[in-house]
Amino acid sequence: MPLALAGPNHYILAMQAGKFLTVLAIAAVLPLAGWASEPAAQDDMSFVTLDPGKIYLLVNAEPITGKDVLDLMIEQSWEKDLNSFIQHQLCAEEINNARIDVTDEEIGAELKHILEQYAKKQGLSPADVTLESLVKKFGLPGGIGILKRDTHDTLGMLRLLKNEKKVPEKTSARDLNFSAALQAYLETVIQQKGVIRDPSELGSGEAVRIGGKGYSRDEVRDYLAEGLGQVTGVELQRSLDILKLEKIVQNELKTRKIEITEDDLNFHYSYLCREREANTPGGVPGRALMQQALSEQGVNVKQFMHDRVFKIDAGLTCIAKAPIGAKALHYEFDTHPERYHRTENLVAHIFVRVLDPEGRPYTSAWKVPGHGAVNAFVADRREEQFAAYKPKIEALEAQARTDFEGTAKNYSDDAVTAVVGGKLGRIGPNTVLSPPCDVAVRNSAVKLKPAEISAPMRSDYGWHLLKCLDKQDVTYEEAEERIYVTLIHDAREKLPEQLTKNAKIEER
Repeated sequence: MPLALAGPNHYILAMQAGKFLTVLAIAAVLPLAGWASEPAAQDDMSFVTLDPGKIYLLVNAEPITGKDVLDLMIEQSWEKDLNSFIQHQLCAEEINNARIDVTDEEIGAELKHILEQYAKKQGLSPADVTLESLVKKFGLPGGIGILKRDTHDTLGMLRLLKNEKKVPEKTSARDLNFSAALQAYLETVIQQKGVIRDPSELGSGEAVRIGGKGYSRDEVRDYLAEGLGQVTGVELQRSLDILKLEKIVQNELKTRKIEITEDDLNFHYSYLCREREANTPGGVPGRALMQQALSEQGVNVKQFMHDRVFKIDAGLTCIAKAPIGAKALHYEFDTHPERYHRTENLVAHIFVRVLDPEGRPYTSAWKVPGHGAVNAFVADRREEQFAAYKPKIEALEAQARTDFEGTAKNYSDDAVTAVVGGKLGRIGPNTVLSPPCDVAVRNSAVKLKPAEISAPMRSDYGWHLLKCLDKQDVTYEEAEERIYVTLIHDAREKLPEQLTKNAKIEER
């Protein structure tokens, strides 16, 4: 992106921000434990030149080259860094249409100013800070060439905005008002010209269409490749780990005659959700946790499930689950009763929904992040509303102790369970409940004795009366999914050492 978008004194941060970090983001979501190399030494944070023609590893005599690393990084960063390509093309076209000529002397003067500012901030002599040393220190994507190209875009757009009186004449590329004006200008241009990036709306081989002009995937790839002239030792090693894992897994799948299908990808996603749910306290559904993690990385579920790293990990799951059959599941259930044999309460409830002053139901997400005063005000109103509705649940308590089922059918605000006398089903310490029940309901339910009715208790959604109908042991059928997940997890933990031992790996 144009450097000026970063604001004053943030040139270096903006340069580094162009690094391709999607691989790291995906790796943070995927449980590839056991495959990564040892933690990188401090030296690995230095930058190295990526040589496309170099063979970095041999895995079962198959080479992993610098081009393979480059392709992986481009693939992982494609969606995010397509924005950078679009912004560059928009800037270049606007500068050209305005007949603005940015000279090498102007670019040089701006870069000199950057060096002086950096030297001053670091307490160094300007003579000791050169573009070459800065590129080496920070591993600027694409080196000096990309730095000059982005500076050209920045200075050209600055002059254009001055010509159109959108920023004062004395504005520099480092001023915040320039950053804001440039962002607003580009957003307007995008709206006017239109940018299409949905593959279903593009022609064959097209990556994006800007103002009716199509750009091929090869053009975008070449643009992104320019920004990967240097990578950190950490990035290089992590990419090599992923590529090594890919070859090992593919070889094992081929040996076992396993072909990854769409169903396998869906199964693996479900497995990841179940794993995340099991390892997260609070009873939050695994799919919600996974979607939240992906959203934080700017990735949707469809993109995630068709990501290269996801498919490698799905292959690992396929290998792990292949030998697991009914016999293994029954054996696990019988030999490890402490894992699965537990008693749960069969519970029913009567629910009184609490509404806010505008008549809207409360949910668990009533707070507004970063707005303490608003939250405090809403919290006070919320407490008032809960207090106002409490007499209603207290009135139902007397009836419930005489006829719980009938009271639930006639008066519970939970329409789904009311028709069956308020039955929620079996609840244990790890049960994930759906609204209008939450963790507070679960924690109260597991403490009840058979036939016991709770005092009125509140959730995020309203007031509840709970009744324990019975205590029942978990059956094999009910535990089967959990057993399957456990065995897959255990098998995956052992696979790295097993498969690596059978692979011939040679570093070059």
